[in-house]
Amino acid sequence: MDSITEAQEIYNQLYNSSKHHIRSGETDIDQNLLDKENDHRRGLSIILRPDEKTANQIERFQDEMQKIDNKQYYQPKTDLHITVLSIITACDGFKIKQIDLEHYLNTISDALKNQEKFSISLQGVTCSRGAVMVQGFDGSGSLQLLRESIKQAFEHSIIKDSLDSRYPLKTAHFTVARFMHLLKDPQSYYEIIKKYRDQYFGSFEVAELDFVYHDWYQSNDRLQILKKVKLHSAH
Repeated sequence: MDSITEAQEIYNQLYNSSKHHIRSGETDIDQNLLDKENDHRRGLSIILRPDEKTANQIERFQDEMQKIDNKQYYQPKTDLHITVLSIITACDGFKIKQIDLEHYLNTISDALKNQEKFSISLQGVTCSRGAVMVQGFDGSGSLQLLRESIKQAFEHSIIKDSLDSRYPLKTAHFTVARFMHLLKDPQSYYEIIKKYRDQYFGSFEVAELDFVYHDWYQSNDRLQILKKVKLHSAH
């Protein structure tokens, strides 16, 4: 199964198992968003960002959801990202000083030194009981190869036990909304999601990756870029 088909199956499964919950207002509320200041979960990840044009397309979709219900959490444009790999999943009280950062930086540099630029296309939206996502697709398979390369680098390093392997990432999605209150008008909210179910948001080239120390939501004001990695142009 190619990466596009596999990702689409995951997105479809999510949508089909969650849409009736959204429609009837049976959503999962993220309690941490109600008291974000006291949320001390921190982690390490490698992420990629959309370009400005793509981010603007995503924002238009968020605006439509916001018109129906402005009490939910909409990922700010500055925070939009795709997680390439979660190195240490955000957990309560984790601090950089607890690790040997130099080893992490060297391992990631080695893993990415020959990686080439690639493209992500965004087509359609999906949802879970707790969030709404824009569906991303890695047509060339480069993202999955890149993920494997990083995993292998960690497996051969002296810090192999730190890599979070509980959630194998198979998609390239943007989480664009999270539920922090019960939906004001569940049916209308669902109709917006349905309207954008197959919407094309565009595609963008991934030319660099960020290795970051972050909170659960990748909030820009709490995020620390530890390393920027530029990808090579294809030969």
